[in-house]
Amino acid sequence: MPSYTQYRDSSDTTRTPSPVIWADCPTAEIAHNPAAGYHFFDDFIGFPTFAEADDVAADLGQNYRASGSDGVTCVNSTAGDDFGIIRVAGNDAAEDGFTLVHGNSRGGYARMGAGASDRVWFEARFRTSNITIDVLNVFIGLYEMTVDPTSVIAQVNGTGIPNTTEDYVGFLTTATDTGTMEAFYQEGGATSVDVGRINTILAVDTFFKVGMRYRGGAGANGGGVLDYYLDGALVQTLDITTALAFPDVNHMAMLLAVKSTLGTAYNFDLDWWRVAAVGGNT
Repeated sequence: MPSYTQYRDSSDTTRTPSPVIWADCPTAEIAHNPAAGYHFFDDFIGFPTFAEADDVAADLGQNYRASGSDGVTCVNSTAGDDFGIIRVAGNDAAEDGFTLVHGNSRGGYARMGAGASDRVWFEARFRTSNITIDVLNVFIGLYEMTVDPTSVIAQVNGTGIPNTTEDYVGFLTTATDTGTMEAFYQEGGATSVDVGRINTILAVDTFFKVGMRYRGGAGANGGGVLDYYLDGALVQTLDITTALAFPDVNHMAMLLAVKSTLGTAYNFDLDWWRVAAVGGNT
């Protein structure tokens, strides 16, 4: 029988993962029996430094792969009380970008299948120093990685719209509406779908937690249900029917992609991210 821990109240803005997302994730069972599923949490303590030439992919340990534009770096932040935080910086020219993928660009581990046993959990905590419209593009979530990441693999141009050839599910800001973040999904080759806005506005230098919880077979018509969360509060629910072009076949991995559009420098800080999958994923 799955074991779980209820950490705190169901909705909070603390540094820790949100229990409303993770309460039914069988992390203890997965730890004792890896065949039961997959679970990964990274607090980025002692994370390797990234500072490569333009679009040169690099291995960063723990099965990470990264790539960025000239001058873009990703290092452990030492500002103030920061601890276990990676900072993407140096993106001070138009179209500068950075991509970090867990899974080393060669495979995923989370599939949002239609089976009743298919379950996926995801959450990340981040902040940014600039939310000005036409400056910042961010994608964070799960992404089908089949090639080496480049600075534009998930955001093909200055608009920040993701690459249309791959599956993804997650959270997106674009240059035309940077003050807010939207819940998105896309089946590779189909049109990306904006599920809806998850917040009123992103505050500068303020941490936010975004998360997803997928339950296969829980929908009204037997499909899956995907819940989107902000700071532990449910903000959008997608009931997945057969009529939707939803990415329910391919395995995905965690991915962060950031891009500067007008050459205005900013910092993007990722405190931690976490993912788990059971059922048809194993």
